[in-house]
Amino acid sequence: MYTPYAELDQVLTGLVASAREILGDTYVGAYVQGSFALGAGDLHSDCDFIIATTEPPSGRVEADLRVLHDELPTGEGFWCKEIEGSYADIGSLKTSQGLGTPWLYCDHGHRVLIWDTHCNSLHTRWILRHKGIVLDGPPIASLVDEPPPDAMRAAMREELHGLVDGVRT
Repeated sequence: MYTPYAELDQVLTGLVASAREILGDTYVGAYVQGSFALGAGDLHSDCDFIIATTEPPSGRVEADLRVLHDELPTGEGFWCKEIEGSYADIGSLKTSQGLGTPWLYCDHGHRVLIWDTHCNSLHTRWILRHKGIVLDGPPIASLVDEPPPDAMRAAMREELHGLVDGVRT
C-alpha cells in the first residue's frame, strides 16, 4: 500500500506500468510527492506524482503519454480524476540548477498534458527527497540533491504572500 486508498493505489500502479512501457529505456522511476507523501492526503486532495526519465519525453513517446493522460480521467472511480504530476528528466531534477525547466505536466482532472514548471520547484524537490514515496525505481534521494536551505527560505518567503491571500479568500 502506497496510500490509505486501495483504489488510488490501483490507479498509481496502472499509471506506473503504462508509463514504464511507454518510456522504455528512458524510464527511471515513479514517486508520490505532495500531500500524500507528507501524510496529509485525503479525499479532498489530489495525488501528486513525479515520473523520472533520462531525457524529456518527445516524439512518439510524448504522443503516447498524451494518449495515456487523455484516457486516464475517463476511467472508473474517483481517483482517476485526481492525479497530477510531471515527467521530470533527471538532469533538471537533480539540482536546483534545473529550476525553470518545463516538464511534461498533467494537471489533475485534465486530459491534456502541457509543458510547465508547476512541479519544478524547490519545495517539490524537498518533499521528494525527504518524504517521497517510491512507487518504482531507485531511492529518490539518489536522484534529487538536498535543496539549498537559503534558497528554500527565500522561496517560501516569496510564497507566503500568496498563502496569506489564499487564506483570506
